[in-house]
Amino acid sequence: MLQGGKSENLQLDMMVVTKIFELFDNNLEFLNNVSPPFVLDKSIKFFLTEDGKKYLDKKKMEFDYIPPEVEKIVDLNEKIGEDISTNKIKTLRQFLNNE
Repeated sequence: MLQGGKSENLQLDMMVVTKIFELFDNNLEFLNNVSPPFVLDKSIKFFLTEDGKKYLDKKKMEFDYIPPEVEKIVDLNEKIGEDISTNKIKTLRQFLNNE
């Protein structure tokens, strides 16, 4: 989550990571795929704040979301809509005379 940056206080960050793992049932697949909303400044303590928890909860719901399967059947033989009758201009003289 630090995107290659080094932690200033490794012991503190390990405690934070342990709490985050406990909150999300040690779901490593989810936590590997989530990235912070901005560049973190050498610490992941942001995720223990209210905003951080809301962000992680939102990302967890997005991660777990399975869209409903919609089966769309199109009958090509069924007519849809009304016919539109248009007066097609056949000659240049009819066009010029607005007939």
